[in-house]
Formats: sequence, structure tokens, C-alpha cells
Amino acid sequence: MFSGIDFLVVVIYLIIIISVGLLLSRKKSNTSEYFFANRNIDWFVVGSALFASNIGSEHFGRNSHLSYN
Repeated sequence: MFSGIDFLVVVIYLIIIISVGLLLSRKKSNTSEYFFANRNIDWFVVGSALFASNIGSEHFGRNSHLSYN
């Protein structure tokens, strides 16, 4: 199971993640800057993100039979 060092690592990790989130959230003045990146992202980056988020582990598991002959 977990030992004391495991819990310590998890707690330190959570503190770092929350601290970084709070520090970076101060730079954004509204939700448009956060969600839309102030509309400064090219179409290729948005399309690549949509394509990558559409590929999941189920594609590799369910479609693996298609490559087997």
C-alpha cells in the first residue's frame, strides 16, 4: 500500500499544481482570454487539438482487429 513518502509526494505535487494554477490565473482578465486564447491561435493548432482529442485508447483497442489478417 502507500507509505508515508508516497503521501508526501502526492501532497507536494498537489500543492505545486494548485500554486501554478493560481499564479497563472491572475494573468487572465476574463474568460475569453482563457478559453479562446484571446483569439490569437491559428486554425492549424485548433484543428490539430481537435483531431488529437478525438483519438482515444478505445480506437487502438477496438480497431486493432482491422489490421489482423
